[in-house]
Amino acid sequence: SLPNKSVLVEFAKFNINKFTDNWNQKSNYLAFILNEEKFGPSSVINLGDSELIDSTIEEFRNLIQNKEDESTVKKVGSKLYRLLFKPLLAQINKASHIYISPDSDISFLPFDTLVDDGGEYLISKYKFSYLNNGKDIIRFVSRSSSHNQRVVLVGNPDFDNFAYSSSSGSID
Repeated sequence: SLPNKSVLVEFAKFNINKFTDNWNQKSNYLAFILNEEKFGPSSVINLGDSELIDSTIEEFRNLIQNKEDESTVKKVGSKLYRLLFKPLLAQINKASHIYISPDSDISFLPFDTLVDDGGEYLISKYKFSYLNNGKDIIRFVSRSSSHNQRVVLVGNPDFDNFAYSSSSGSID
């Protein structure tokens, strides 16, 4: 199960083939959202044309790497927010921790730097964790659930007062 107030978003790039006079192939991005252990038809969202999204991600990364002025970065970050994140809001609900499993060029996008409609960076509202695939969530869940287990730690042994008999294999 997912940790409290968290959601898993898996992105996938897929090809759409149209069999008309000419072979026309384009690709779109889908987002698969697992929220509060629920997954249904509304949990799959078509985000649209991958060429538009990929080129906008490339533009955004170039702006960040070239240290362009913040208003330009925010403008493109806001565009990516509208393309990739805003369509997910209804499914994200009140989650504060979002696990992202990206695909293709989305793998190069730091979601923390996207800008919402109010001009705020998403890092101010959400915590993002990135996964190779959705199954990696098990690692986070098992780590957080193990906090309730007891641990015994022993330190500073005195090896000078420790005798070991090699013939019997017992400790004296």
